[in-house]
Amino acid sequence: MDQLLRCRRFVLPVLAALMLGLAPGASNVCAQEPPLQFNVPYQCPNGVTYVIYRCETRPKGVVCFYKAGQNGQWDSDAYTSGPQMADRVKGCSVSAPATAPNARTQPTRPPSQNSVPPGGGAAQPINPPYLIEMPSLDRAKSAIQGANPDDTLARQVAVFTYLPQIVTRMQDPNRSVRTPNTPDEQRVIAAYNLAAYQMMQAYAKSHTPEQTNVFDKLHGRYEMDSKFFDQWFNALFSPEFRAAYDRAVSGKLADYQAHVDQERRDFEKDKAQQAAAAKGQSQFVRNDPGTLAARRCMELGGSELECMGKGLTTGLFDMAGVNPNLAEGAAQAGLRMSGVYKGAGTISLMFDQDSTSLDNCGKLVAAGHHYSVAKRGSQLLVEVQNEPQAFVLTLGPDGKLNGPGPIDVKGQIIVGYNKIWVEKRRVDDNSVVPGSGHWEQEPIYAPKTERCTAGILLPAGPTSTSEGVLESLSSIFSGPSADQGAHDSQKDTQTIGPRMAGRYAAQGGISVEFHAAAAVLDCGEAHVARTYAVENTPGQVLVTVKNGSTPFTLTVRPDGTLNGPGTTEVAGRVVTGSTDNAIVFAPRNARCSIGTLAPAGALAQH
Repeated sequence: MDQLLRCRRFVLPVLAALMLGLAPGASNVCAQEPPLQFNVPYQCPNGVTYVIYRCETRPKGVVCFYKAGQNGQWDSDAYTSGPQMADRVKGCSVSAPATAPNARTQPTRPPSQNSVPPGGGAAQPINPPYLIEMPSLDRAKSAIQGANPDDTLARQVAVFTYLPQIVTRMQDPNRSVRTPNTPDEQRVIAAYNLAAYQMMQAYAKSHTPEQTNVFDKLHGRYEMDSKFFDQWFNALFSPEFRAAYDRAVSGKLADYQAHVDQERRDFEKDKAQQAAAAKGQSQFVRNDPGTLAARRCMELGGSELECMGKGLTTGLFDMAGVNPNLAEGAAQAGLRMSGVYKGAGTISLMFDQDSTSLDNCGKLVAAGHHYSVAKRGSQLLVEVQNEPQAFVLTLGPDGKLNGPGPIDVKGQIIVGYNKIWVEKRRVDDNSVVPGSGHWEQEPIYAPKTERCTAGILLPAGPTSTSEGVLESLSSIFSGPSADQGAHDSQKDTQTIGPRMAGRYAAQGGISVEFHAAAAVLDCGEAHVARTYAVENTPGQVLVTVKNGSTPFTLTVRPDGTLNGPGTTEVAGRVVTGSTDNAIVFAPRNARCSIGTLAPAGALAQH
């Protein structure tokens, strides 16, 4: 048995080396143990069937990708180390490939001496077929020679760095973005990237940093040298492949040119709209959701960069037919909490308008819990949903949260880690950046119930999660401050404790949309963001909106509505155009009566 295990440990690296063209002629090593077979079912005595798709060599060993099934039901794709894969299929019988899930049906063809061999051996099909032309590592090294060893190595690194782009450009342009590469394409790209990385690392280990810097610049110049590209491209590929590559590149260039032309037309259209605005006409002919969101964001005080991002996000959701409120999560209307609360030796809670994150409970991973805030007598009670039983905290007049003491919390703990191989990709062609691959750890979770203490929790600061543009609106619209440091401290204090959420509207025309940092007032065409405060008095909860010269106070009623007397002036601004340097605004004021405001649906995101 020990001898068999030692044999298996040797066969798998050799098999992976064969896949990468790095160890020709080594397939007969340890012949008493047959190599793993790909795309064929392994029927095991325990009733489980395994289908192995491919194995790859990575810095810390061989990784095999497979699917497991039982009684006709197949799990999702998975991967494990080469030795573990070999152990799993030991003693299993190999069935005909026709019953394999997702088995390839195209005819098999032996790999050319010119190609990177497929992972399954000489009888495996290649998908897509153009990969038969991709040169093996040995053939490329033999064909690419320079004036001296360093020049030769620089040329070879440049070629292996560029070859993955050949694969990417030969791909079907209609292929789904979710599956950009077939398994064979991934294997070929990985082989070239690994070769370039290993060659650069070997050079760096045997030369000084100054020599390595010169070498990096040299192979970088070769990557951009069009004459050198023509030399090695003609040497490594057949005339038929070169013609197919030219057609593929020409098609993608045509698509790119069409995109550029459309962008130019859109620019000219926007430029004409700006010219019309300079003559007193309306600039904002476009009224799509993304444009409206960006415009409103700027009118409320956001920067151009923030609001451009907001407009893009809203526009993308609109194109996909998704309500951005649902995608981002809209808070429940009514009383909420904000801020971080911590206690000595007890749990900590971080509140936002949607949920509270419970942390510091034994070894449990921090997790979100739904909560509600309600007035009972003279107190505000915060009920946190929890398993096996919810618990209630009381918000005292001193700003502290008082808990019930020991509680049981059902959650998850980390029991181990999976290693995940991660690589960076270029934005332009989705090709892997050579040398960027590295291992990352992915936690493995298991359920666990811990007993913790929910005692006295003190306010420890504002919630760290950002609301985008609205997190800065309290300072934008609260007016000048003689002491900016004191003003910032006051702003933080105002966002800790009881807050409001949701949009409320009244028949008098005013609507108020509450966020943790500010309240957005709408009256006619005028809208503005103002700070507000929530006060729990013995008889009722009061919400005071600090609206410039006409502040107003709302009473939170038991039925969930808000009530306020009189009228208020909303002094806002609207975008009217732009210059070369800035957006042009004009004041827009309106007066609305307050009265009774009722919840008007989910939050609109700003």
